[in-house]
Amino acid sequence: DPRPIESSETRRDADAAIGLLRRYRELDAPFCLRLDFEGPHHPYMPPEPYASMYEPGAIAPWPNFGEDPATKPAAQQRLIEQRGVAGWTWADWQPVVARYFGFVSFIDAEIGRVLDALDALELSQTTVVIHTADHGDMTGSHGGQFNKGPLMYDEVCRVPLIVRDPRVQGGGVCRAPVGSLALMPTLLDLAGVPV
Repeated sequence: DPRPIESSETRRDADAAIGLLRRYRELDAPFCLRLDFEGPHHPYMPPEPYASMYEPGAIAPWPNFGEDPATKPAAQQRLIEQRGVAGWTWADWQPVVARYFGFVSFIDAEIGRVLDALDALELSQTTVVIHTADHGDMTGSHGGQFNKGPLMYDEVCRVPLIVRDPRVQGGGVCRAPVGSLALMPTLLDLAGVPV
């Protein structure tokens, strides 16, 4: 993306969230804020310095990159062909993956700005923050699969779910399977609102 960071949708969305946090702080009332970043979606075009943050040649192939699509269901080969990546080598994928990583880093930095605003506004000790995603991205895994789609590989289905609750000290990891459908009743419970 040739635009400066300040002109990107990602920055715009983070700035809007920070503006709302300031407003909520002035109101001194409970709030729920949902912030959805558009990325890291194809075509993976983060602004600089994120676009060139990762050296493509240094990115090793995924362990499953070498899978032969011909040994998979025909739908997988069709997806590779439909998306225009049939025959791509890892050298073709490396710049794509590098920009994907850069986009993830850009979003991470913007989430950091929002968390810093929560701290500055003295809201972090009373605010639960949840970060998740609607899907992952295959970025060349499983023999050159691209983006998301109807394939139920971990790269698409396993997404981050990070919860920061100021009432919980020390952190931890939940190894049990968790589904996104549990988020809404959990949020309502946190807010003391009936389903």
